[in-house]
Amino acid sequence: MELHEDKQIPVVIVELINYFKSSNEHLDEQGIFRKAPREYDIKELEKQLILKNYKALDLCDDPHIVAGKYLINSCFRHKDTITYPKISFVTINFCF
Repeated sequence: MELHEDKQIPVVIVELINYFKSSNEHLDEQGIFRKAPREYDIKELEKQLILKNYKALDLCDDPHIVAGKYLINSCFRHKDTITYPKISFVTINFCF
């Protein structure tokens, strides 16, 4: 998994955050970060993110798929053998 050149965090995390920043409708969705999406939908988006096709996020109209912990966890399962710098949530928050 590649690191974002300026922020030094995984690019996929930057792209997932940008997905929510791109539209207020995503964050206004009822039950966001709580409702589980269909496993099939997660796997389809996961395949695209593993291939570094981040444009697939633009086509995703269900923010539950992107917000789910399942997608983030599955992306990290497929990471390259790379060591990430130790970062905290505060560091990520200040990056944006």
